[in-house]
This record gives sequence, structure tokens and C-alpha cells, in this order.
Amino acid sequence: MVKLRDEQKAELIRQEKERRRIARLRQVRQQTATNAKVIREVVSRKKTQVIEEIKSQIHEQKRAARRREMTESDLALAQKRNADAMRRLRDQKKQEVEQREQRMAKRKEAAQKANEIMRGNQIL
Repeated sequence: MVKLRDEQKAELIRQEKERRRIARLRQVRQQTATNAKVIREVVSRKKTQVIEEIKSQIHEQKRAARRREMTESDLALAQKRNADAMRRLRDQKKQEVEQREQRMAKRKEAAQKANEIMRGNQIL
């Protein structure tokens, strides 16, 4: 075995310490890079999850708005149909009343003519 002088020993110890320090720095850098990568992945997943939640909320709000719009438009359509049906019913009843009044007037007129004929006041 070779005997080293104190200066050589000190130099070798210093070099070994420097080598270990550099190795620790590399290890810390590697761990930091790995941790940073993991953090980026977690943040990316969380961001994607939040975006998906917002997207689903927007779609749900859109569907609800469409249902409301459809309901409101259906309601307006139903009100229009109801108004049209009521108008037709009123017109139909009015027409029936007029026809009944005309029939009654004709009967009344026929009865008057029949009475006049029976009395001898024949008007032809």
C-alpha cells in the first residue's frame, strides 16, 4: 500500500467530498425534476377535471334552458290553440243560436199564416 502525504490525503478527501456533493446535487435535481413532473401531471389532471365539470354544468344549463324555451314555446302554442278553439266554439254557438232563431222565426211566421188562413183572412 502506498503511503500518502497529508496534503495528498487532504486533496483526496476534498475531491471525494466534492464528488459526493455533486452526486447529491444531481440526485436532488433529479428528484426535483421528478417531483415537478408529478406536480405538472396532477395539475394537468385537476385542470382537465375542472374543465370537464364546467363543461358538464354548461351542457346541463343549456339543456335546462332548452327545456324551458320549449316549455314556454309549447305554452304559447297551447294558448294560441286554446284561443282558436274557444273562438271556433263561440262562432259555432253563435251560428247555432242564429239558426235556431231563424227556425223559430219561420215557425212563428208559418203559425201566423196558418192562423190567418183559419180565420179566413187568407193572404197568399
